[in-house]
Amino acid sequence: MAHLSRQPLSWQEMDADQLFGSCPPDSSLCRYRMEMDLRKAALTKWPSLPPGFQCSNWKWSDCEDFATVLYRSFVDSPDAQIIPSFRTWEGCQELARVVAQNGYFWPSATLLIRDRNDPVGCIQVMGCPDGKVNIQNIGIVPNYRRLRLGNYLLARALSTVQKWGLGMVGLEVTADNAAALALYQRFGFVRLSEVWKPVVPLPRETREARENTHTISIPAYPESPAGGSDGSTR
Repeated sequence: MAHLSRQPLSWQEMDADQLFGSCPPDSSLCRYRMEMDLRKAALTKWPSLPPGFQCSNWKWSDCEDFATVLYRSFVDSPDAQIIPSFRTWEGCQELARVVAQNGYFWPSATLLIRDRNDPVGCIQVMGCPDGKVNIQNIGIVPNYRRLRLGNYLLARALSTVQKWGLGMVGLEVTADNAAALALYQRFGFVRLSEVWKPVVPLPRETREARENTHTISIPAYPESPAGGSDGSTR
């Protein structure tokens, strides 16, 4: 995952004392490092999208829509405990910009799904200095999580990477995210190790506001034009 304070971390950039078998910090979240070798994978065609849905590659004009998906997908998730950017729409917007400005960002494998004009799913992909590829974020808005959109995004992104002849793909996933783990394992990702990420406390005023309400107020997102097609990437 990426952080606002610096260029996005790749899954390889972990301290040795955070790997499997280390003692977790007092307040931390366990995540798994996973990897697959595309040179040994037989990827199937990605599933069809439901009627009315469209998928397009990254464009700067879609940055706000990516932020919308990231915010809606992660604001109430355990990931927001370790990545403060997920706690606000503005943080997600800046996160999408930081990822896209990285020199290893891969636009042709970074995808956005819309249900008509509503952004509901995304995946961000980056290369690494050693030639490997990193899946940064796969976000699916909660009400859309049983439509195989994550399957579609991952299959299409991996197919793009495979066409370029690159082999090793890595990612991180929260240990108790059973649905995501099952998805990655179906594609052939294997667990390498555990990574313990420290929980970042909420600011006091934000924590108090959440304790006094049972719902999350979603801001009015800036409008952006719908676009893109469901064709293959290059």
